[in-house]
Amino acid sequence: MSVSIQSLMNHTTLESKTAEEAQQIIMQAVSRAEVQLVKREMARGSIVAKTEYAPSALPRFDRSMMDGFAIRYEDAAGASAHSPIALQVIEHIPAGHDPRKVLAAGEAARIMTGGKLPEGADAVCRFEHTVEALTGVATTIHVTRPVTFGENISWEGEDVSLGAPILCKGKRIGAAEIAVLSALGVAAVSVYRKPVIGILATGSELVHADTLPEGAQIRDSNTPMLVSLVEEAGAVPRVYSAEQDDLAAIANVIRQASMETDAIITTGGVSVGDFDLMPAVYEVLQAEQRITKVRMRPGAPFRFSIYEETPLFGLSGNVAAGFVNFQLFVAPAIRYMAGHERYANQVTVATVSEGFVRRTAPADRYLRGTVIMKDGRLHIHIPAAQSSGMIGSFIGANALLRLPAHSCLETGDTAEVVIYGPVEYLPL
Repeated sequence: MSVSIQSLMNHTTLESKTAEEAQQIIMQAVSRAEVQLVKREMARGSIVAKTEYAPSALPRFDRSMMDGFAIRYEDAAGASAHSPIALQVIEHIPAGHDPRKVLAAGEAARIMTGGKLPEGADAVCRFEHTVEALTGVATTIHVTRPVTFGENISWEGEDVSLGAPILCKGKRIGAAEIAVLSALGVAAVSVYRKPVIGILATGSELVHADTLPEGAQIRDSNTPMLVSLVEEAGAVPRVYSAEQDDLAAIANVIRQASMETDAIITTGGVSVGDFDLMPAVYEVLQAEQRITKVRMRPGAPFRFSIYEETPLFGLSGNVAAGFVNFQLFVAPAIRYMAGHERYANQVTVATVSEGFVRRTAPADRYLRGTVIMKDGRLHIHIPAAQSSGMIGSFIGANALLRLPAHSCLETGDTAEVVIYGPVEYLPL
């Protein structure tokens, strides 16, 4: 294929967007994945598409919370170590066995943790508060302290009542939710299908991360980074490859990927260098280009297009810039597609710490940093290394500080931060 890249690029110029404008354009273009019914064991990590209600109570019956004796609480009134009250033991109730007898006044039933409470009982007296209780063969026990109504009992429906909402629409299903579903016997649940996201790193200089680079080659860190980021956002990554710096090959891969994925992320080739092919690829594909540049650093050469209803995210090839592009523009879109109710970035303010002074250029800057909670306030530490080609300062970072255009920040100032990772809470 013979294509004049420069002639194609002349038709792709759009006005650069602010980060907010870019986010709006992207969110208006993406849609939820379809709803599907999946087995409980396969639902972990998915987002609930339809609120689920408890088909039964939990627990299903009144049960003991301790090893001890099921009794009537009135029968132990006034009991003490000096004046114990004698009760007749009428049966032994292990967990998983139904009681055979109804408890009457002056009677007790030896019961294990989780055992079903016999009719007539309204409290459980722990072994430690009885005499002659540990042998398991005593026919009479002596209660050495009073008990209250319902003591050491978990009542039917106390945990989850019949018909109560157990999984609300938009919530992520984790281990705890799987446990609740299992306890209630819910075999399947309606969730949003996890979107499949294609990943294609371009650049003839890239070699696999496990390959020893030769000459000017560099290891591809974009692909494994994006695989992890896509998974964290709640989607399924699918990695593609193409003959590097070949326009026709890249276009063909995107055509194929568009039939197999819900969105495609490419890295590299989105600027105006001699070998930056992505603008020409979009033209060859006749993709609708909606964003060609964002007024920000790093990651200004970010592109967003639509090819046959498939969103195409064109990230910078610089790893740090691509990471920032992903957090600001791609992650919210994937979370929305995956069904999250709270898909927008977590934006708040934090106090700048540790000798920080920085003035910005005409474009907004997004500086990587680490936010901690200290003395009841959020603080952010900004490392010095902030170049778009540097990735070491991302280790331990959990936020991006926004430094607005034509502004200055100093130690003690507050600034807008986008939190993308867990925040450490330091003791007061």
